Amino acid sequence: MTTGSKKALMLCGALVLVAIIASVVWYQLVPHTAEQQLEAARNFDSRNAALLGTLRGTSKIEDAHRADQLLAEMISRYGMVEKKFPGTPQVEDADHRTLELRDEATSDTAQKITLLEEFLKKYPKSARAADLKWRIATITQRDLRKPLDAIKLYRAFAEEFPKDERAPEALFRVAQIYEEIKEFAEARKAYEKVVQDYPKSKFADEAQFKVANLLAEKLEKKQEAEKAYEKLEKDYPTSRLSAAAGSERRKLSKEAAKSEGEKYKDDYYGGVREVQVYDRLAAELNSPLMKRLRLQPVNLVHEWINAAITPEEKLLSATVAMTLAVTGETTDALILQLNAPLDVATVTRGGRPAKFSRQQGFVLVDLAGQPMSAGSTETLELTYAGKNRDTWSGDMISTPSTYLLQKNWVPILDIGDSFSADIAVTVPEGYTAISQGVPQGEDTASSRTTFRFKQDRPVFFYSVVTAPYKVRGSEYKSKLPDAQPAETDLKVFLFKDTADEFFEAYIAEIPPVLDFFESKLGRFPYPKLAVAQVKYFPGGLGTPGLIYIGEIVFGKKAVPAAFFAHEVAHAWFGNELGLDLTEDSIPWLSEGFAQYWDALYLEHKKGHNEFVRHMRTLATNYYAAVVQISDKPIRTTLGDDPMYKFLAYEKGAFVLHALRGLLGDEKFFAMMRSYVNEHKMSIVTVEEFRKAAENAYGEPLGWFFEEWLDRAGIPRYRVNVAYQLPESKPGRYATQIEIEQVGAPFRMPVQVALETKAGVERKTLNISESFTTATIQSVAEPVKVTLDPDYWILKHPRVTEWEKPVTADRPETQRAKAATQTTETAVSKP
Repeated sequence: MTTGSKKALMLCGALVLVAIIASVVWYQLVPHTAEQQLEAARNFDSRNAALLGTLRGTSKIEDAHRADQLLAEMISRYGMVEKKFPGTPQVEDADHRTLELRDEATSDTAQKITLLEEFLKKYPKSARAADLKWRIATITQRDLRKPLDAIKLYRAFAEEFPKDERAPEALFRVAQIYEEIKEFAEARKAYEKVVQDYPKSKFADEAQFKVANLLAEKLEKKQEAEKAYEKLEKDYPTSRLSAAAGSERRKLSKEAAKSEGEKYKDDYYGGVREVQVYDRLAAELNSPLMKRLRLQPVNLVHEWINAAITPEEKLLSATVAMTLAVTGETTDALILQLNAPLDVATVTRGGRPAKFSRQQGFVLVDLAGQPMSAGSTETLELTYAGKNRDTWSGDMISTPSTYLLQKNWVPILDIGDSFSADIAVTVPEGYTAISQGVPQGEDTASSRTTFRFKQDRPVFFYSVVTAPYKVRGSEYKSKLPDAQPAETDLKVFLFKDTADEFFEAYIAEIPPVLDFFESKLGRFPYPKLAVAQVKYFPGGLGTPGLIYIGEIVFGKKAVPAAFFAHEVAHAWFGNELGLDLTEDSIPWLSEGFAQYWDALYLEHKKGHNEFVRHMRTLATNYYAAVVQISDKPIRTTLGDDPMYKFLAYEKGAFVLHALRGLLGDEKFFAMMRSYVNEHKMSIVTVEEFRKAAENAYGEPLGWFFEEWLDRAGIPRYRVNVAYQLPESKPGRYATQIEIEQVGAPFRMPVQVALETKAGVERKTLNISESFTTATIQSVAEPVKVTLDPDYWILKHPRVTEWEKPVTADRPETQRAKAATQTTETAVSKP
C-alpha cells in the first residue's frame, strides 16, 4: 500500500471516528424519544425557573421583555414534544406544564379559564380533569363572582367525580352560595344533599346544622328545625356542633310549644280561653271559717233574688231571701258566703232583724242564743249593695255589658250548693237581662225594665248578663225518641253591631253540637239554651242553660265550634254534675271532662286524624308548661296554681283519653252515659267515677287513678332495641323489641305498631316494669317500631325515643347506643 493510500485510509478512519464521536455526542445531546424530549424541556424549565421569577419581580421593561422571551423558549421546548412525538402520552404532560406556565403569566381570570377549558377539550379523559374543573369552579366563584355559574360547575363536579374527596365540599359550596344570594330554600336542599350523599364526610355535621338554622331562622319552619337539630345530635353525637344543636333544639321546643298553644287557642277556640270558675284559693278553702261552714247542718233550698243593676254607676243592689232546711242543731252563728266587696245593709231571720258581722267573703249571722233546730225550715233575707271594682274578681258591671259570674254574688252556704230560685233583674230601659231559668215575662216602669225568671229544678250556678242586645230565637228538637220535653228553647243575644253578621251562624251551629252530646250523654238538662255575647269578657263560660262568649270570638268569620262544644259540655260536667272542691270532688271532674268532650266533638265533626293532631297539641301545651314550672298531681292542684289549666284541662283530658283506650269505645261511652244518669243533680267525686269505670272494665282500676291523678309526671317510654332476629326468613319475620320506662314506671297497655314493607302489624303490650321485652311476628320484612302510634297516652314528646328503625344490629349494640344518646330531663321532677 502506498504512502498516499495509507494516508487516505488513515484520513478516512479519522473521519469515521469523528463521525462516530459526533454521532455519539449528537445522540447524547439531542432527544430521540418523547421521554427524553420532555425531560430536556423540564431541565431547561428547572434551570431557568428562578431566573424567570427574578425577571418578573422587577419593574424594568427590559427584564419584562427578557422574561417574555424566556417563557416563550420554555413553552417552545415543551411544544417540541408534540411536534416531534405526536400522540405519545408525554404530550399531555408537556401541554399541562405549558398550561401552568401560561396560567402563571396571566392575571386575566377569564383567560385562565379559557386555558383550562382548552386543555380539558383536548384531553377530556385526563386524570387531571378533576383538579382542573375544581379550579375553574373556584375561579368562577371567587374571582369572577358569578354565583349561578359557580353553582352549575360545583354540581357538575360532584356528579362527575362523586368519589373525589372534594365532592362533598363541592355540594357544600353550592349550599353556601345559595345562602349568600338569599335563596334559602335551595340552600336547605343543597345542605341536605351533602348529608344524604356524604353522611360521613367532614362537612356533614355542619351541613346538618346549617339545615336546622335555615329552617329556624330563614324559612320559619320551627318544627322541622327542631327535628333537624335532633338529627344532628343523634347522627353526630361527637361533633363539636352537637351541644349547640341540643341547645337550639330545646329553645325551639319551648318556643314551638308556646306558639302551638297560641295557634291552638286561635284556631280551635277562636282565640279565647275558658273562664276558670274553680279558681278558689287553697288558703280560702282551708280557712277556719270555711271548715266551720262546711260542718253546718243546714241546706240551702231556694232563693228569691231581686237584683238591680245600674251599669253607669257600676252598681249592684239586691235583696235575697233564702230558704234553709236544717238537718241538725246549729251553734251560735250561721255562716254564709257573699262576695267581699258587697256591703250588707240588713239581715233578717224569720222577718226579724238579726245581728251579723263580716269577715272577708263571709257573713256571720248571730243566732242570739236561738239555734236553728233540726228538721225546721228557716228564712233569711239579706239586703246588700256594692260597686264593681278591681278586687271584685270574675264580675263586671259596666256599660254596655255587665256580667255576674261568681256564684257568691248571691249569698250561699257552701261550694256545691244546688237550689231553685225565682229571679228578678232590673236594668235600664233598652237593656236585656238574662239569667238561669225559664223567662217569666218583663215589665217597664220609670225608665227601667225588670226581667223575671224561674228555675224550679235546683242548679249549682246562678249568673246574670245584661246589655242592649238584639235577640233571635229558634227551637231545638231532640232526636232522642224518648226525649221529655222534646224541644229546647234556643236564643242568641248579640250586640247590635255584630248581630246581623253572626245570628245565622250561631243558630246553625247549636243543633249539631246538641245532637252529638245528646247521642252520647242523654237529653240536654235544661229547657232553654241562651248564648250571650259579652263585652270585656276574657273567654267563654258554660252555666246552666246560659253560655257566655267573649266579644273577641266575633272577630272570627266562623263560629269556633269546638270552643262552643266545650261550654255545652259543661251542661253535664260542672252543672248537671256539680263539685264542692273537697279532696275527692276536684276541678278535673268538670274541666278535664269538658276539654275531652270538646275534642270528641272535633273527632265527630272532622275525623280521627284531626282529633289525634288535637290531642298531640294538648300534650305539647302540657309539656311546654311542665318543663318551665313544676309538675304536681291533678288531684291537689287548684285554680291559683300556675299549672292548674295544664293539669286540670290538658292532662285531665288525656286521663279520659287513656281510660277510653283502656275500655274501648263501646264500654267507655256506655259508662259515661250511665255515670251521668246515675249522678244527675248531685256533687260528684273521683271515687264515684272510678267505680263507674271499674264496673265497665270489670276489674279494679285503683292503679290507673292513682298514677294519673295522684302522681305527678307522665310515662317516658324509650325503645332500646328493635332487632330482626336471625331466624327470620321471607314470609315469617320475627322482631325483638325492648322498651324501657325512664323514671318511675307507669302501668299501661301500650299499642306497638310494627311497620313492614307490606303494611303495619299491631300488638298491645301490658307495660308496667322498667324494662319490657317482646317479639312481634310479621309476614313482611320489618322496617320500624312505633309505640302508641295513635297517641292514646300522654307521654314524653320526644318522638325519637318511642320510634326506632328495625336493624340487624345485635341487641347489646342497640342497647348501648340508646344509653349514650343525648336525652332531656324527664317530666317527673323530684
